[in-house]
Amino acid sequence: MFDISKLVASSIEASLAEWDAIGRQEFLDRHGLHGAFKYVIISDGKQYDAKAILVRAARRQVSDDSLEVGEFGTTEATVAEPIRKLGFTVRPKEQLVETSGDMFTELVLKLIEAWDAYRSGVRTSKIHPVHKLVVNDIPLVIESWTPGSENYKIMGSDGQGNILRTPWFAILNRDVTESATRGYYLVYLVSANLEKLVLALGFGATQFERQYGRTKKMFAALDIAVNNMRTNSQHLVKKSLDKTLSRNNAQPVELDNSKDFHLTSYEHCTIYSLVYEISNLPSESEMKNDYLEFLHLYNNMCDSLLLADVDSYVFELVDENELQTEVKLEDFEPLVFKKRKGKESSSRNSQSYRYTKKSDKVGKIGEEIVFEFEKKKLVQGGRDDLAQKVNLHRNDASNRTPGWDVSSFELTGEEIFIEVKSSEGQKISEVELTVNEWFQAKKNSENNKYKIYLVSDVFSYPRIKVINNPAKLVSQELLELNIARYQLLLGKREK
Repeated sequence: MFDISKLVASSIEASLAEWDAIGRQEFLDRHGLHGAFKYVIISDGKQYDAKAILVRAARRQVSDDSLEVGEFGTTEATVAEPIRKLGFTVRPKEQLVETSGDMFTELVLKLIEAWDAYRSGVRTSKIHPVHKLVVNDIPLVIESWTPGSENYKIMGSDGQGNILRTPWFAILNRDVTESATRGYYLVYLVSANLEKLVLALGFGATQFERQYGRTKKMFAALDIAVNNMRTNSQHLVKKSLDKTLSRNNAQPVELDNSKDFHLTSYEHCTIYSLVYEISNLPSESEMKNDYLEFLHLYNNMCDSLLLADVDSYVFELVDENELQTEVKLEDFEPLVFKKRKGKESSSRNSQSYRYTKKSDKVGKIGEEIVFEFEKKKLVQGGRDDLAQKVNLHRNDASNRTPGWDVSSFELTGEEIFIEVKSSEGQKISEVELTVNEWFQAKKNSENNKYKIYLVSDVFSYPRIKVINNPAKLVSQELLELNIARYQLLLGKREK
């Protein structure tokens, strides 16, 4: 009986190589195996019968051709999972389509041929073969090309409700983004006339659209972001690209001349690209090699400390003088989070604590919103005398870091200390406090002077929620305080 936990990747790889050398039918006949009933391995754009490969790999590993096929079962746990754990892509057979060789090219051509007829239906259909090509079959081939595919989100889209002008296929590095609306990523795009396939590295357009709307300013912000990214990543292009270096396009890509918003956005979003004529696509191996070089460039850009945070580009053209001045005040209610499973772990990626100009800009605007809000509150309450004394400590050279951001007053004249936490998003579920901020929160827990103002949606329609006496709420177990970081002094203090 073979111990499946002892299976090693090299045995699978050798079996795949043998399959390639002698062909599927000869492989099955020679080793007394049968074709796949349930599971298929996807590797280098080719399909292999999973159980046949598994049995051959096990026999090879222990040099025992008498191992019976029946020993290995037929379930996902006994066939698919052992192979997946070794880093291979395994999928249920019913999810796949039959191809004769170059899977990616064949599937793309099949998609292009059927696209116009599918699109005439207006609405996406989960049961339509074209939808299956877009969201399942082609992404599976791309996944099979991708080393460490578990580190990426690989997806295809034909639209959400209404069918897009053309489909796309995105490869998202999970350290940067898991949404095609944010960050930047690799994507295969199709031109409106269905004549060009473009491998592009570019920004998600939706993050710019949300900030500026479908306006000229949105496209201007995209153009600035793309040009800055190109300028700052030239050294990575030379480091990452080899055979594709001479073909790399660092100019806007042409996808459409009918002004379709989505395709026009993709044109402005593209930082680098490779353009293929669909009528003359390269071989599968060439397509894969091109993809791997661009994936290498993408990963090097993701890892670079020299490239600005993407949100810094999104907010490049935000004019602070044009921001919404009316602020909505909302009640704060402690949230209830799902019970944690297992050990405490941080969901933040490696870039969580990297300083960005965006984060400082968001914080600065949030503080100014609160500063103006407090002054207006006091003026409307008939306390002009106190309004003149409200202090924004960022601008106070003599007292910049007292442990809060704004000193203000209640209408009764009692002083209050306001720590401001801001976000460009619409929801704030946690905040970070410095040692000094938390010290002051605890110090003022008896007098109720310390407050945290949560300012959300700072660039659009700011809303403020007030947390009164956070230290007291922690002591009442209505808020939870966790240690996010430790400071290790490399020595000891003098006594």
